[in-house]
Amino acid sequence: MNKEKIRCERVSVDEAAKILGMAPYMVRFRMKRKTLPIGRAIPPEQTGSSRWEFRIYRALLEKEVGRTLE
Repeated sequence: MNKEKIRCERVSVDEAAKILGMAPYMVRFRMKRKTLPIGRAIPPEQTGSSRWEFRIYRALLEKEVGRTLE
């Protein structure tokens, strides 16, 4: 796997919540308020949907927890 692929690898909200030791709703809440810098929380008006979209990147999650994830 090349470095670019690894840098852009995404993680689900549920997986991130488990790693961070918090509930999925809290991950979403903190991402919406930009207090959890592990990716982007995209509002419905930008996605063209009726729901928020959460893009969580493995590299940013690793930086937040201070270790490499398997």
